[in-house]
Parts: sequence; C-alpha cells; structure tokens
Amino acid sequence: GEKCKIWHNGVHVYSSTDLYNWKNEGVVKKDENPQDPFYPGRIMDRPHILYNAQTEKFVLWAKIGGLIENNEMFENSYFAVCQSDSILGPYALVREIRDIPAGDFDLFVEDKKGYIVFEKPHTEMIVASLNDEFTAMEKTTSHLEKKGPPFTREAPAFFCRNGKRFLLTSGT
Repeated sequence: GEKCKIWHNGVHVYSSTDLYNWKNEGVVKKDENPQDPFYPGRIMDRPHILYNAQTEKFVLWAKIGGLIENNEMFENSYFAVCQSDSILGPYALVREIRDIPAGDFDLFVEDKKGYIVFEKPHTEMIVASLNDEFTAMEKTTSHLEKKGPPFTREAPAFFCRNGKRFLLTSGT
C-alpha cells in the first residue's frame, strides 16, 4: 500500500484539572501550504508552549523536519517559533531557526528568563538562554559531547527541586 503522507493534524492543546482526565481544547496551529512549517505533511515534533509574563504572550516552539512524501524524515531539522495572545491561539509564525540542527528539546523559565535545552542530533546537548520575548536563542553552551549513538543523549527534561537543577535524558 501507499505510505500515508500526513504526519500530524496540527498542534492541539489539552487541559486537565487532575492530570488524569484530559479535554482537547482544539488545534492552535496548522498550516495549509506545503512550504510552511506546520503543514500536516511536514514532520513536526514536540511542540512546547511557554508563557512570557513580561510580554503577556504565549510562545510555541516546535521541531520541524522534511516532508513525508519526499521521504526526508528528520534531515535538516530546525525550530519554528510562534506567538499568540492566548494559549488557545491562533499562533503566528515569528521565525524559523535554521542555523543549528534541532533535536529533542525542552523549554523552561527560571527567574523570568527563558531557556531551551536541546540535542544537536547525535553529537551534544546544548543549553541556550532565550531573548526577552522567548522567540530566539542568545548565549549557548555545549554539554555531554559524545561521538554518536549509543553514547549521545536525547529527550531532555529539565526541572528544579529543593534548589537543585536536574536534567533527565535518554541514550540514543
């Protein structure tokens, strides 16, 4: 049979009051043009949304890859960054960040400053501070540099507990 050419049906937001029962709040970002990052035939992974208290905007980051129909998979992956006045959208594309390959990532805010931690595919973990709007990377630092799978790390999850910072990752 023919391979499905749809990777996703847009970015959905879900809400819960108990982390057990979830309500689909709908699609907040989807593009109809095959050249746009959030087109359903384009590989889009791991959307994250941060609230920026200073700008009172919601900022969505997602990892974007090639088109399914061209069998591009994750080659030349990059970040797409969008912004909205409401968590439920609509989100407008602010920028595409193509100068550094995008891998699995996490976003977090600490003392009103935004950060991203992400895998530069199969080489290292990178931590970057975000600009005041949370829409671009500023200073970056490299961590956990290894020479490819199975030694490189992926799927970062950052959290603070009792004044300590933790980063959970998995092997590739």
